[in-house]
Amino acid sequence: MRESTIDYSATDRGSMGYGYLWWTLNPQVFGPGAGLASGYGGQAIAFVPSKWLVVAQIVDPAQNPEGVRTSHFVNLLQQIAAAAP
Repeated sequence: MRESTIDYSATDRGSMGYGYLWWTLNPQVFGPGAGLASGYGGQAIAFVPSKWLVVAQIVDPAQNPEGVRTSHFVNLLQQIAAAAP
């Protein structure tokens, strides 16, 4: 898991990099080794090892055809991580 969350590709997504199938998250915000996978319509799963935290988001495209932006999920994740011990 550690190797798959190392930035191997530069991206245009601000402080996010890309490893092996995982988006890497800003270590200054989430700690080292945090990452997320995003899928169709806003489906997402993220992990923050420094907080022992995993967050999954499921989206029903029938109820929300426009989906959920990854940036909204990352903002929510940041709030959850900040509240975690």
